[in-house]
Amino acid sequence: MKCDVRNLADPVPDKLEEHHIMGQSQNFPEDLTRFVQTNMGNPATSDFILKLRAHILPRIVAIHQEVNPKATLDMDVNLLDDSDDTTPRGRLSQFNHVLFEGNRIYRHHLLHINYTTYNLQHKFNSINPHTDHREIMLLSNSEGEHHPFSYAQVLRIFHANVMYTRPRSKDFQSH
Repeated sequence: MKCDVRNLADPVPDKLEEHHIMGQSQNFPEDLTRFVQTNMGNPATSDFILKLRAHILPRIVAIHQEVNPKATLDMDVNLLDDSDDTTPRGRLSQFNHVLFEGNRIYRHHLLHINYTTYNLQHKFNSINPHTDHREIMLLSNSEGEHHPFSYAQVLRIFHANVMYTRPRSKDFQSH
């Protein structure tokens, strides 16, 4: 089924304080197990769920700590340390506390990113993996890099409803 991306109700960036804006619809669900099986052999999806959990875990921990800054979550302090060179498989037990509601992620066609230009003007860019507007440039986060930027092509855009089930976490509602 081909989708006409012009008729989708994705939001337009209207809040400058938000870094990015993505639709919240759940019209295009992807079952994680089926997604991994369908894309088996594709290097872009190698260890996809593990890498997704590794990406989400520090962010959801930050949400919990923001809600209750005095709470201790009994976590490995190296979890949020980007300099830790242990493999994602080495921290598998921590990643298992990140659950995807319904074992699903939800595909979107547009991602809007707000930014400030060199002359302090507020602008936004739209990324659509189904058009020519899918290449991105990011600041490199590796200190050993000789180039200050990393380049990528966005293949798909997803959001997920995530539950964090670590002991002493505030709740088990999706975030």
